[in-house]
Amino acid sequence: MNTQTISTNEQTFPFAWMEDFEEYPAMLDNTAERSELLSRLLYEKYPLIKWLNYESGQPVLELISNRETKKIRSIRFGHRTRAKKLVFFYKGQEQQAWFPQVEINGVFVFIHHDEYPVQVVECTSRYLALKYARRFLARKHKSAV
Repeated sequence: MNTQTISTNEQTFPFAWMEDFEEYPAMLDNTAERSELLSRLLYEKYPLIKWLNYESGQPVLELISNRETKKIRSIRFGHRTRAKKLVFFYKGQEQQAWFPQVEINGVFVFIHHDEYPVQVVECTSRYLALKYARRFLARKHKSAV
């Protein structure tokens, strides 16, 4: 299994006091705070984010760095999928997120989606991430035929 993780220690994020753990399920719903943390970790791990987006209904491969965004319009969907894992501390608890990736033009890219906190599709397990990626590619190949 080839997964890359971002490991952070508790000194990076202040430890939550014990009374905060009673509200822990409610803290997970703070999507703005979690989104900021996840997007920062994602950009620390990958200086160049590659994701699939859509403009006017057409797929566009976006290469996003801290300096510029490059868009590639002529794309070819591959058949391989994988899932990337991030491990981080959120409110004193270790959390993990799985991000499905699909092959486009011979490289693996994230799948952009506005409804997720980091605007990249995020799953709770590796199994679900791979399932999402496979279904996504199946739909793309089916529509191309």
